[in-house]
Amino acid sequence: MRQFFIVSSVLLLVFALSACDLIPEGMESVPCAESGWCPDKGLCTDGPNGCIATADWECEHSKTCEDEGRCTVEAGQCVVGSDEGCQNSKYPCEVNGQCAFSLLLGECVADLDEDCENSILCETAGQCAAKNGECIADSNSDCKKSKYCKVDGTCTAKDGECVNE
Repeated sequence: MRQFFIVSSVLLLVFALSACDLIPEGMESVPCAESGWCPDKGLCTDGPNGCIATADWECEHSKTCEDEGRCTVEAGQCVVGSDEGCQNSKYPCEVNGQCAFSLLLGECVADLDEDCENSILCETAGQCAAKNGECIADSNSDCKKSKYCKVDGTCTAKDGECVNE
Protein backbone atom coordinates (compact mmCIF):
# COMPACT_ATOMS: atom_id res chain seq x y z
CA MET A 1 0.00 0.00 0.00
CA ARG A 2 2.82 2.39 0.87
CA GLN A 3 4.46 1.76 -2.51
CA PHE A 4 1.18 2.56 -4.28
CA PHE A 5 0.95 5.84 -2.34
CA ILE A 6 4.50 6.83 -3.26
CA VAL A 7 4.04 5.97 -6.95
CA SER A 8 0.69 7.79 -7.03
CA SER A 9 2.23 10.85 -5.38
CA VAL A 10 5.12 10.92 -7.84
CA LEU A 11 2.79 10.58 -10.83
CA LEU A 12 0.56 13.35 -9.51
CA LEU A 13 3.60 15.60 -9.00
CA VAL A 14 4.91 14.89 -12.52
CA PHE A 15 1.50 15.65 -14.00
CA ALA A 16 1.20 18.88 -12.01
CA LEU A 17 4.67 20.07 -13.03
CA SER A 18 4.12 19.19 -16.70
CA ALA A 19 0.87 21.14 -16.66
CA CYS A 20 2.86 24.29 -15.90
CA ASP A 21 4.20 24.22 -19.46
CA LEU A 22 0.85 23.65 -21.14
CA ILE A 23 -0.65 26.48 -23.14
CA PRO A 24 -4.05 27.40 -21.65
CA GLU A 25 -7.02 26.33 -23.76
CA GLY A 26 -7.93 29.00 -26.27
CA MET A 27 -4.47 30.64 -26.11
CA GLU A 28 -2.83 28.43 -28.75
CA SER A 29 -3.42 30.95 -31.52
CA VAL A 30 -2.79 34.17 -29.58
CA PRO A 31 0.08 36.06 -31.23
CA CYS A 32 3.10 36.55 -29.00
CA ALA A 33 2.79 40.34 -29.23
CA GLU A 34 -0.63 40.06 -27.56
CA SER A 35 0.39 37.53 -24.93
CA GLY A 36 1.92 38.02 -21.50
CA TRP A 37 5.29 36.88 -22.86
CA CYS A 38 5.79 40.22 -24.61
CA PRO A 39 5.50 42.71 -21.71
CA ASP A 40 6.97 40.30 -19.16
CA LYS A 41 9.86 38.63 -20.98
CA GLY A 42 10.26 40.68 -24.21
CA LEU A 43 9.33 37.64 -26.30
CA CYS A 44 7.06 39.46 -28.77
CA THR A 45 7.67 37.65 -32.06
CA ASP A 46 6.08 34.37 -33.13
CA GLY A 47 8.86 31.84 -33.66
CA PRO A 48 8.74 28.28 -34.97
CA ASN A 49 8.74 26.82 -31.44
CA GLY A 50 7.09 29.61 -29.46
CA CYS A 51 7.62 33.25 -28.65
CA ILE A 52 11.07 34.78 -29.23
CA ALA A 53 12.73 38.18 -29.19
CA THR A 54 14.12 39.46 -32.49
CA ALA A 55 15.00 43.08 -31.69
CA ASP A 56 16.47 44.92 -28.71
CA TRP A 57 13.36 47.12 -28.42
CA GLU A 58 11.30 44.05 -27.54
CA CYS A 59 13.61 43.37 -24.60
CA GLU A 60 14.07 47.01 -23.63
CA HIS A 61 10.34 47.48 -23.05
CA SER A 62 9.91 44.35 -20.94
CA LYS A 63 9.67 43.74 -17.21
CA THR A 64 12.69 41.42 -17.42
CA CYS A 65 14.77 44.39 -18.63
CA GLU A 66 13.53 46.63 -15.85
CA ASP A 67 13.96 44.02 -13.13
CA GLU A 68 16.98 41.98 -14.26
CA GLY A 69 18.84 44.12 -16.84
CA ARG A 70 18.04 41.63 -19.64
CA CYS A 71 17.63 44.30 -22.32
CA THR A 72 19.64 42.87 -25.25
CA VAL A 73 18.41 40.23 -27.69
CA GLU A 74 20.63 37.21 -28.30
CA ALA A 75 19.56 33.93 -29.91
CA GLY A 76 15.86 34.78 -29.52
CA GLN A 77 16.11 35.56 -25.79
CA CYS A 78 16.54 38.72 -23.74
CA VAL A 79 19.93 38.67 -22.01
CA VAL A 80 22.14 41.01 -20.02
CA GLY A 81 24.37 42.64 -22.61
CA SER A 82 25.47 46.12 -21.56
CA ASP A 83 26.39 48.44 -18.71
CA GLU A 84 23.24 50.43 -19.47
CA GLY A 85 21.03 47.37 -18.96
CA CYS A 86 22.71 46.67 -15.63
CA GLN A 87 22.64 50.30 -14.47
CA ASN A 88 18.91 50.63 -15.12
CA SER A 89 17.96 47.33 -13.50
CA LYS A 90 16.10 46.92 -10.24
CA TYR A 91 17.61 43.77 -8.76
CA PRO A 92 21.21 43.60 -9.96
CA CYS A 93 21.93 47.33 -9.54
CA GLU A 94 19.41 49.01 -7.24
CA VAL A 95 19.17 46.12 -4.80
CA ASN A 96 22.56 44.35 -5.07
CA GLY A 97 24.91 47.10 -6.36
CA GLN A 98 25.81 45.04 -9.45
CA CYS A 99 25.66 47.88 -11.99
CA ALA A 100 28.44 46.97 -14.46
CA PHE A 101 28.25 44.42 -17.27
CA SER A 102 30.91 41.70 -17.34
CA LEU A 103 31.45 40.43 -20.88
CA LEU A 104 33.40 37.49 -19.48
CA LEU A 105 30.54 36.37 -17.19
CA GLY A 106 27.64 37.69 -19.28
CA GLU A 107 26.00 39.19 -16.21
CA CYS A 108 25.83 42.27 -14.02
CA VAL A 109 28.60 42.58 -11.44
CA ALA A 110 29.64 45.00 -8.70
CA ASP A 111 32.61 46.92 -10.04
CA LEU A 112 32.62 50.17 -8.05
CA ASP A 113 32.31 50.78 -4.31
CA GLU A 114 30.01 53.69 -5.18
CA ASP A 115 27.48 51.31 -6.77
CA CYS A 116 27.52 49.13 -3.66
CA GLU A 117 27.23 52.17 -1.37
CA ASN A 118 24.07 53.26 -3.21
CA SER A 119 22.44 49.82 -3.06
CA ILE A 120 19.72 48.48 -0.81
CA LEU A 121 22.16 45.70 0.18
CA CYS A 122 24.47 48.32 1.74
CA GLU A 123 21.63 50.02 3.57
CA THR A 124 20.19 46.81 4.98
CA ALA A 125 23.15 44.42 5.34
CA GLY A 126 26.21 46.71 5.41
CA GLN A 127 27.66 45.20 2.22
CA CYS A 128 29.00 48.46 0.76
CA ALA A 129 32.32 47.55 -0.94
CA ALA A 130 32.84 45.97 -4.35
CA LYS A 131 35.03 42.86 -4.47
CA ASN A 132 35.12 40.05 -7.05
CA GLY A 133 31.90 41.21 -8.68
CA GLU A 134 29.86 41.34 -5.48
CA CYS A 135 29.15 43.81 -2.71
CA ILE A 136 30.69 42.74 0.58
CA ALA A 137 30.94 44.05 4.12
CA ASP A 138 34.48 45.38 4.28
CA SER A 139 34.36 47.55 7.39
CA ASN A 140 32.76 47.61 10.80
CA SER A 141 31.55 51.16 10.14
CA ASP A 142 29.47 49.99 7.15
CA CYS A 143 28.00 47.20 9.28
CA LYS A 144 27.19 49.59 12.13
CA LYS A 145 25.21 51.83 9.75
CA SER A 146 23.10 48.92 8.45
CA LYS A 147 19.51 48.11 9.39
CA TYR A 148 20.51 44.56 10.32
CA CYS A 149 22.93 45.89 12.94
CA LYS A 150 20.14 47.81 14.62
CA VAL A 151 17.70 44.88 14.39
CA ASP A 152 19.79 41.78 15.14
CA GLY A 153 23.20 43.07 16.22
CA THR A 154 25.22 42.00 13.17
CA CYS A 155 27.59 44.95 13.45
CA THR A 156 31.06 43.48 12.80
CA ALA A 157 32.54 42.84 9.34
CA LYS A 158 33.97 39.34 8.92
CA ASP A 159 34.61 37.39 5.72
CA GLY A 160 32.57 39.84 3.63
CA GLU A 161 29.48 39.82 5.84
CA CYS A 162 28.25 41.58 8.94
CA VAL A 163 28.13 39.20 11.91
CA ASN A 164 27.52 39.14 15.66
CA GLU A 165 30.72 39.26 17.71
